[in-house]
Amino acid sequence: MKNQTLLSIFILVISLNNCYPQEKPKLPYISKDQCPFEGCVYTEWTTRKDLVVYKSEGDTSIVAFKLKQNESFDALTGNVHIYNCGIVVVLKPFELSNPYDSCSHCKIDVKPEDKIYLLHDIGEGWYMGWFKGKIYEIPGDLWNYASVNEPSENSYAQKLVEPVYDWWVKIRDKQNRIGWILINNNVEVDGADSLGKLEELPNQQLKATAIDIVAFDRLSAFVVNINCSLNVMNKINL
Repeated sequence: MKNQTLLSIFILVISLNNCYPQEKPKLPYISKDQCPFEGCVYTEWTTRKDLVVYKSEGDTSIVAFKLKQNESFDALTGNVHIYNCGIVVVLKPFELSNPYDSCSHCKIDVKPEDKIYLLHDIGEGWYMGWFKGKIYEIPGDLWNYASVNEPSENSYAQKLVEPVYDWWVKIRDKQNRIGWILINNNVEVDGADSLGKLEELPNQQLKATAIDIVAFDRLSAFVVNINCSLNVMNKINL
């Protein structure tokens, strides 16, 4: 009886080691050369108001120069800085394909209780996502059949958290000066949207504090471990 109890405890410990949240990108994560919405283009843009241009992306402490209202400039490229990943929990099994892998036709099985980490919006209801160390394009249809808190029977996943990110754009003005502008929720330029006049970025959330991010991660890990413990204990009848 004692040996059986020790074996049960050993199985429980091993199972708990496999129940920690899946690997996710180190934050902040920079998604390079991205234009994060449908119709987004890097071309000649025009300011709607005075804009501050910074020397480096992700750093608002050093100003390179300023642009006046109605001033045109060239948008060269952009990077998305992710400060907190969105979280999607899988409800039903499905397959993901990786368009960024050399084996473009290869697919990976996704199982219930797996976590997919969302990086940022890429337009038309799709997200750039992270799963088991690789980048995937994730369709929002997986969870858009119902509200976030009440997934329907048709939902393959449930989105728990939206990603938190900033969009930094590298620009060159008419004097050939180069710098970076921060595009947040209120888009202050014209020309970025080839489909019309963009007023605000879709799905972009306000930047969370480091305390918020750590607190959520710890809570998430605690909930996952509790669920795993209960599942394992039920299986071995502890």
